[in-house]
Amino acid sequence: MPPLIGEGPRSTPSPPATPAENNAFDGIAADKVLSVFNGTAITAKGNLVDGGPADVVAAYNAGCNAAHGTAVGPDAGWTPALFTRVQPPQALRALVPARAGAGSLR
Repeated sequence: MPPLIGEGPRSTPSPPATPAENNAFDGIAADKVLSVFNGTAITAKGNLVDGGPADVVAAYNAGCNAAHGTAVGPDAGWTPALFTRVQPPQALRALVPARAGAGSLR
């Protein structure tokens, strides 16, 4: 399975830094969730991997020298302002199938 969160050279702000919070990932190892292409930092808080809490930045960085190259910092340096409420990752297994996909918007 390919990485699920990408940090790339055209990510904003500059230097590239991405927040990735309250996500739930199943069927992928924590060290495989991220893919970094010239990115510098990723804030990853409150994420679950196979139902358990996971620090996906630490997992990525632990294997970065052998598999990925350069480690990334754990703080993107900014907080998204457009969303004031984010669902807890434990709720995503029920919420996503119920509210995503064709015909789900009303």
